[in-house]
Amino acid sequence: MPSDEVDSLVEKMSVDAREAIAKCVTQKRRSTGSRNREKNTSDNPKRLLTDYLLYTYDLSCMPKYIYVKLASVYSGKYEGLKKPCPPEDLLDMWQRKQAYLNRVYEYNKQKGNCMDSIQRISYDLAILLSRYDGYLEWKEKQSLLGEQQQESANVIYENIIPRANKPNRHKGDVSIADVLDEI
Repeated sequence: MPSDEVDSLVEKMSVDAREAIAKCVTQKRRSTGSRNREKNTSDNPKRLLTDYLLYTYDLSCMPKYIYVKLASVYSGKYEGLKKPCPPEDLLDMWQRKQAYLNRVYEYNKQKGNCMDSIQRISYDLAILLSRYDGYLEWKEKQSLLGEQQQESANVIYENIIPRANKPNRHKGDVSIADVLDEI
């Protein structure tokens, strides 16, 4: 076979193979799209938490045991945890306490306790979960304050009785209007 024929045959086969692969991929996406739609949305709190951890700790992927540990936290089976911690709360705590966690990391680093990113995630998770009860109390106070502010904002203006503005006069005060009337 001449080399021109071989080249054209290889090119044709590669084009056909690309088309077949693209067709398979689109069929796979269609068949699993509805099933995995909830997993792939950015509204999924578990996904938001893992994306935050990957970005914050500069990781390209996390080991499986971190996912297992997070699943035990979500279910409440993590050692020392009294009740389940939803991923929304964990993400909120992590974002609020990130500056504190960075200071703890720097302190440990100065003392010679260097950790890689994976070890640091586990260490920071333990710190956050030790403060979870305090976070729940704070969150409850915030919701009560929000309710009180909402109730105070809902004033019924029909029940307000209008008052005439009367000047405040004390005994012995003379008003300018009284002096002018006498003149």
